[in-house]
Amino acid sequence: QRHHDIRRTVGAGKGAKNDADALSNAGVGDIYKYNATHPGDLLPGILVVIDNFAEFKEEGAGVSDSELATREAVLGCDDDINIQYTSGTTGLPKGVTLTHHNILNNAYLVARTLGVTAEDRVCVPLPFYHCFGMVLTNLLAMCVGATLVLSSATFDAEATLTAVSEEQCTVLHGVPTMFIAELEHPRFAEFDLSPLRTGIMAGAPCPVDLMRAVIERMNMTDMQIGYGLTEASPLCT
Repeated sequence: QRHHDIRRTVGAGKGAKNDADALSNAGVGDIYKYNATHPGDLLPGILVVIDNFAEFKEEGAGVSDSELATREAVLGCDDDINIQYTSGTTGLPKGVTLTHHNILNNAYLVARTLGVTAEDRVCVPLPFYHCFGMVLTNLLAMCVGATLVLSSATFDAEATLTAVSEEQCTVLHGVPTMFIAELEHPRFAEFDLSPLRTGIMAGAPCPVDLMRAVIERMNMTDMQIGYGLTEASPLCT
């Protein structure tokens, strides 16, 4: 089975003398040498790693087929799997309970709509605790085997542009203010965004002029505006 590079950022960690100690303490896999400022180096305090999938598969060998079947028999696609806390703009936070079917179906159908495949590389400046990052990026990539590229621990316009350029990303998601920050970055013209093809802008009203700029200046000719809400898992159209 082919495993694609799923990258994650890891903080240096308390008590670690160096990055290697931090990786060891965190139990993560091999270092992927990528730096949003200087390719080949590592960002201070942030590492990008590739998990050890071979070890993960070996651990699964200890689970018998009968044990797996027993566990599968008590699970259903409509079982609750995730609680997202949402408040809209002015409301009080409330827990929205989503099912396996809710989030996986949404992720898969959006991937099909955008034409994302295993050959795509998805840049993720969004947090994974939000439906946009969890469903429309993380699970979307998993459903089709696309590569995930995490540009930074929190949103940074320059890190995002550098990740797209250096990793040749074809998909980029974000809220309108993220795209504005990227377009207005003083070094914008220095980055190669030619591989970009598609992505989703959502989370707030998306101005016409901003969409035009993203399509024309960032080469995102298949850019889509997403309308939805957390209760819808999250995209409706």
